[in-house]
Amino acid sequence: MITGQLKSRRHFRQEGIQFCYQVKIMPQSDVLEKAYKVDWNSMGGDGPKVISGETDEAHPEIFTTIPPKVAETKPGQLTDQQIKEFFEEGFLLIEDFFERELLGECRSDIKDLVDQLAHKLYRDGKIKHLYKDEGLFQRLTKIEAEFPGANIVLHKQGIVPESVKKIWSHEKLLNIMEQLIGQDIAGHPVWNLRTKTPKNEATTVPWHQDVGYLDNNSYKVFQPTAWIPLIDATEFNGCMQMVRRGHSSGRVATHQCCSGGTWYVMLQDGEMEKTLGVKLPDDIVTCPVPYGSFLLFNNLIPHRR
Repeated sequence: MITGQLKSRRHFRQEGIQFCYQVKIMPQSDVLEKAYKVDWNSMGGDGPKVISGETDEAHPEIFTTIPPKVAETKPGQLTDQQIKEFFEEGFLLIEDFFERELLGECRSDIKDLVDQLAHKLYRDGKIKHLYKDEGLFQRLTKIEAEFPGANIVLHKQGIVPESVKKIWSHEKLLNIMEQLIGQDIAGHPVWNLRTKTPKNEATTVPWHQDVGYLDNNSYKVFQPTAWIPLIDATEFNGCMQMVRRGHSSGRVATHQCCSGGTWYVMLQDGEMEKTLGVKLPDDIVTCPVPYGSFLLFNNLIPHRR
């Protein structure tokens, strides 16, 4: 998302803040059920026989094979060329997709969440000011300056506003997912409201594959993710970066833990080149995402923010 090796981390100079929603979609199937079950039979006195994150398996066909074409034409569907690009590159920018009215509802709901957080911290004596006069993209930055970690508190609240439910179940978004994984669709329990307060280690996510956070069985499950910024996401304020075709081998590289003082796992450049067969920095693609658009990617593609 924003850095490969810690020494190469870029610090953005923005004065405000970026908000984005990240929703994951996955097939509702027996494969999915197996991916999230603990294999207790593999557990012994010395622990599990296979450690999560360590595998020599490769399943390129799961992440590179284009599924049969959906017969019915529906709103929002990708073109054949877009589907081809997604499966080849591992990601795809889809522009001017969401209604501004719906995204406006999201902004309003986030404004309320930040307001609730401000009042809670103020009541608990953690901050001395409520910063009521600050705008949506400045208020949390001010709060964070007084109480470092406020962005994490907001991120970990786990409150799903009604507007997010509308996005998660958006007809056009589900029509795209049907093209990628079929009609049996389930929302991943991991959804995120991510903030990007300036020069903040906790909002600077290093190179990783999403599967690096999950059990080995999940490596066989294709899970598309929609990254939806609520402001123009640029290189200046912290957009995404992808390693193009980093999913093509079907492999999961060995992640390290943890990045700095955070909980993030991370991939070293050399490990990506050795295991995934990519060439850095040539294969790094910076992905600005205009407001109203979103970035679609799979759970095996290396990315940072």
